[in-house]
Amino acid sequence: MSINANHYLYPLFTQAKFEGMIHSRPISLANQDLRNLSFKGRNLQGVDFSGSDLRGCDLSYAHLQEANFTKIKAGREPKKLLELTAIALIVGFMAFRAYTQISFDSTNLYFYPLHLSLAIASLGVAIANIYRQKSLVETISIAVSGSASGALMGFYYIGSLAEKTPHLASFGAVIGAIAVGSLFFWQKKGSLVVAIAASGALAACHLTFLFVIKASVALVTQSLVWVSFWGILSLISFAGVIVSLDFVVRQISLLCCTSFRGANLTKAKFAGACLGNSDFRGAIGFRR
Repeated sequence: MSINANHYLYPLFTQAKFEGMIHSRPISLANQDLRNLSFKGRNLQGVDFSGSDLRGCDLSYAHLQEANFTKIKAGREPKKLLELTAIALIVGFMAFRAYTQISFDSTNLYFYPLHLSLAIASLGVAIANIYRQKSLVETISIAVSGSASGALMGFYYIGSLAEKTPHLASFGAVIGAIAVGSLFFWQKKGSLVVAIAASGALAACHLTFLFVIKASVALVTQSLVWVSFWGILSLISFAGVIVSLDFVVRQISLLCCTSFRGANLTKAKFAGACLGNSDFRGAIGFRR
């Protein structure tokens, strides 16, 4: 089955349209607007993508032997970049508000049990960035971080509905943790990963500020040992901030670009292709 179209003049090619073609051979997807579609894991051997716009496409782990990518346009898709950035900013704002309200006692700055969730949320994102090449570790770390963030925001936002009634807030924490963790393992959508990463990065920022305050208070009221203790934790947490923010930026960058991650590109043709900012990590047989 062949699709004839002028270059980029047809409307965005839909996932449903592709599903209706997969039993036909040969498939031609030449000169199509394929932005942001997912062909993950598909058998697309020998498919003609020549001249098409593949920005933001997910071709990870697909079978693309002898596929024709001549003169394709790949890389970052601006609309998707804006959407993911907006998600990170909105979730970051919500997380900042929740973390600030539940983490501080305005007079004593005592640590509450929920500070452990802050640490878990930030640590999970940091570990995911450090071990991003090891998918299982990365997946588990993001899931744990997301559950911790969900618990914190559920505690604050659901608890706020009844003037922070302790029982309702605790119920909200449980629901939030289960909801985010389950949603991640069920869908693993890129936008959800960005949201979890942004929340974890804000948790690291908040935790660092809290440690700095504790170190400042210890400098006046406690021994040098406590000052050193809180100071070291501040430095470790600040390193976590940098690693977590790097993970957010990396995720947004990778998710809005064309992904050939883990794809089999043996004998695939890329003559004249624009491949800027494409992800070829783990791709087999790729040659520009």
